[in-house]
Formats: sequence, structure tokens, C-alpha cells
Amino acid sequence: MSASMSKTIETITTTHPKYIFLTAKSGAGKTYFSNQLKDYKVLELDKVVHMTGLQFAIAGRNAFAMYKNRLSESVMTAFVNNIHSFLERNATTLIVVEGAISDASLVRRIFSGPYAVFTFVYLYPTDEEVYAERLMKRFTFESTNNVRSLAIWPDVTPELEAEPLTSPKLREFMHRMARESIAKSKDRYRYFVDNGFDVCRGPGEGGTYGLLAENGPCTVNDNLSTSTNPYSWTTVANMVWVDLPANSGFSYSTVAEDDEFTDERVAESVFWFLQRFFKKHRELQGRKLFLVGESYGGHFVPSVAHYIWKKQHNHLFDKADPDLIPINLHGIAIGNGLTDSVEVYSHTVDMAVNNAYNITLVNETQLAALTAAAPKCRGLMTKCQTNTSICQEAGSFWQTKQYSPLLETGRSPYDIRKECETAVWDSVACQLKMSKIKAYLDSPQVREFLGVDPSFGEWAMLNYTINANFFGAPHYSGFISVADKVSDLLNAGLHVLLYVGDADLLCNIYAIKATAEKLKWSGSGDFNATKECLYLTASGISNAGTVRSYSRLTYVAVHNAGHMVPGDQPELALDVISKFIRNETF
Repeated sequence: MSASMSKTIETITTTHPKYIFLTAKSGAGKTYFSNQLKDYKVLELDKVVHMTGLQFAIAGRNAFAMYKNRLSESVMTAFVNNIHSFLERNATTLIVVEGAISDASLVRRIFSGPYAVFTFVYLYPTDEEVYAERLMKRFTFESTNNVRSLAIWPDVTPELEAEPLTSPKLREFMHRMARESIAKSKDRYRYFVDNGFDVCRGPGEGGTYGLLAENGPCTVNDNLSTSTNPYSWTTVANMVWVDLPANSGFSYSTVAEDDEFTDERVAESVFWFLQRFFKKHRELQGRKLFLVGESYGGHFVPSVAHYIWKKQHNHLFDKADPDLIPINLHGIAIGNGLTDSVEVYSHTVDMAVNNAYNITLVNETQLAALTAAAPKCRGLMTKCQTNTSICQEAGSFWQTKQYSPLLETGRSPYDIRKECETAVWDSVACQLKMSKIKAYLDSPQVREFLGVDPSFGEWAMLNYTINANFFGAPHYSGFISVADKVSDLLNAGLHVLLYVGDADLLCNIYAIKATAEKLKWSGSGDFNATKECLYLTASGISNAGTVRSYSRLTYVAVHNAGHMVPGDQPELALDVISKFIRNETF
């Protein structure tokens, strides 16, 4: 067993990821690897291929075209559904999904929704001498036993097969095969890495991405140089981007007790970060502070703000520590946020046909099924708020009955206007252009400038362990609404901005609008009675979107933008945040 395989097994047995997708050059390698994971149940995809093939009368090798995602949509849907059925039946079990899938979009389709957090393991040989010897042993066995499986090596000629087993020509051929196989395996591994496996999926993703791709002072070019961003939010405020929780982005801790797998732990951590920040930058003490986030930031931002407010409102500052610094928290802004989980998961279907772009994501039959299932989805999500044992079922139902059918057109769930060449399950990577940001942050010059510890590994867009813990047992934080915290903040006098790109399917305009209207605060009646108007900008951006604002609460729907508004509409996003922090009329 190689050192890298041993390390991977050790990591898995320590972190216990819920799902593992295992693919390998060698079938024996897969079997050996799976056998080391004593706590895991193995799903062999070859058996699922066979079962699905029987459903559609597809026999033999033709059925294995499923691995390449090359059969009809009805067959591929059945293949995925059969896998999901197994995962649902084994909801409390750790699972290794083992198979030779060669299409990244199909992997993403399988590992989505409640199964979206998984560990990817690709086993392939790296030592030419060892692999050539292994090939030679197989050749010897097959030749000795008259097994004619050598068609897997199409370059084997009858003359070569006739060579003695000790022939230098035969051994030279095995070395060439080993070199070519290793090279192809490396290419295949790079294909998976470059096609969407580092995606923005909420907790575990640091703030560095937003800095370089959305609202920071510069953006990264294809050649890894940088260009000034004229619409950076640094033009109107002092900005701090934070990689949180600990062990996401470039933030790290070597202490197990520092693991932050709940919103409350993150909130406490950020509070102490701010204490240290203001002690270091005393010239900024007393200035208005606004907390801003997007996506799962819809959980983090209210939680952090609520922690600060509660600690100061209830006079919980430790009297024995006079050095604690009051924080002048003035407001929060959330873009396309997962704030009210019930509303977000209940309104997915509303984008199916009713969107600003006249895009139809389902046919009439599918729409009827989605609409019929919507009340149950909402009911399960509502029960999940007070009974977390329901949350796994709620997430699975949403995935299979409300979300997956909307993706069959190949539209990006983060921006339904877009179709990526790599298909829907890789559209995040297509949209986010993450590879160049990763290359930039991993360059020695940048790491040295940022003061990254030399022992720190490569920068990763997402820490899967963190993500799994936020959406899994025992807390299921990602399914629990934090809207009540936003209501508390409004009633305490803080300002709240909820903005949303109207092309986002996941945290869409229907969900965010419903979130705003459900908030329980002193001005809720007047806010809900206020009409939604066209959003007007000083520069005269046409068809910018709509706005509803009353007192301390503002809702903005941004047109021609998806999940990441500052990336899609940088000028408009700057206008929105500028008005908000300056308390100007919308």
C-alpha cells in the first residue's frame, strides 16, 4: 500500500465523511481500499448499471455507457434514482460509492442535494516499474490460463503474444503501457479536479473567493495577473474579508476544540476576531460596522450580528476584562441568502416557469408533480425546525421531488440563464472560474505576501468536513431558519438589507421576498404594505431591478444576476451597498 493511500485511509477513518465516491484504475485497488474502511457500506455501481440495464433491456457492455453519461435521459435518470434509492434506504450508514464513472457532470448529479457533501477518491498507479510488473503478472496469468481478456490492450499484436514471457520486447511493451496508463490516469484525475469538484456550497468556503471574484479591489486574470476592479466595495468602505469557519480558506487551527460546526460557534469566534481586530486598529474603533455575506452567509451574518447584539445588549461584557471593546454594529446585508430555510427550500419550484427570462425548466406533467409535492416539502421543512430527526428526510425529499427535476434542461442552478459546456452539475465551476483563483492563491509569491504558513497545504475552495457537519447530524444547521435572529436585530434598531439576483434558482427571489415579508418586527405591516418599485441608479442603469424599502428593512431584486450579484452586476451591487451603508433613500 502506497504512502498516499495510507494517508487517505487514515484521513477518512479520522473524519468519517458520510459519502465517498471511489474510482480507480485498478479494480483490485478499489476492493483493497474499500476493505480498509470497516465502518462503510459499499455500493458497487456495476450492480446498479446491470439493474438499470434490465429495466430498459440494455444488455452487456452497452449498459456500461451509463458510466460515460451517454445513454438517453430516461436511462440516466433511472440510473441516478436507483443510486439515490440505495442512499435513502441507508440514510444512517456511511457509504462508499464505487464505480468507474468517467463523466464529472454525472458524479455531480449523483452527489447533490442531501448527498452533495462527499469525499472524492481516485486511485491510480504512479510507479512505472511497479505497475509494469503488475501488468506483466496479469499477462503471464492470462497467457498461462488461456484467458483472452487482453483486448483491453489493443496494441497487443499476435506476434507480441507469441513472444516468450521472458522476452525483452514484451517487458518493454509493459513499461510503455504502464507509462501511458499512468499519464492517462493523471489526466483523468485532473479532469475531475478541474471540472467542478471545488465548488461554492456554503459553510466551509472562505471569504477569499468573494474578495477576488466579486467585490474586492482586484480580479484575477487568466495569466494570474490582476486587474483593478472599478466597482470594488473598498471605494465606499474599509473592507475585511474573513475566511470562516476555522479551517476554511487560509484560516486554520490545529486544536480539535476549535472546530466550528454550528452557527453559534462561528458567531463566538468572529466576535473574538473583531475584538482583536479593533485592538490592533484602534483608529477604527467606534465606527459603524456592517456585516455582509451571501449564500450560507445568510446564516452566518445574522448569527454573528445577533451574538454581538445580545452580548452588548444584555451587558454580558466580562467586568473582569475592561479591555473588551464595544462594537458599533449598525446593520447587516445578505445576498441570495439561506436565511429562512423553510422559505428557501419551499420556493424552489416557483422558478420552474415563473421567472424573468421566460425560461421553462420543466414540462406540464413535471410541473404538476412538483406543485403537488410542494406542500409536503414545506411541511417536512417546518417540522425539521423543532425536530432535527426529520431534517434528513426533509432534505432528501426536497432534492428528489423539488430540485433535481428542474436541472434536466442543463441550466445552472446558480444562474438559470447559463448553460455550461460541462453540463449542469459542473456549472458552478463554469460560473465561478475557480481554477485561476486557486492557482493565484497557491502561487509562492502570493502566499509569501499574505504570510501563509509554509506548512499550510494548498488553498481549497471548500472544506467538505465542515460542510458535512453543518448539513448533517446532529445539528443540521443548514436546514434551520435564522430569520428570528434577523427579526430581533430589526427590533433592536439595526438596518437590514436583503438583495437577490433574480436568475438564481436555489436562493431565489420568491424565497428571499417571502423571508422579508415574514420577519416579525415593529415595521412589518408597513413594509409589507409598501409597493415594490423600479430600482433607480445615479448612473442610469436600465432595467436594474426592483426595490421595496421601509424604515430599517430593504429588499432589492437585481435583474440580470444570479447567485453572486457583485460578480454579475458589479456596478449595480456597489450602488446598492453604498446607499445602504450611507442610509440613503432607495
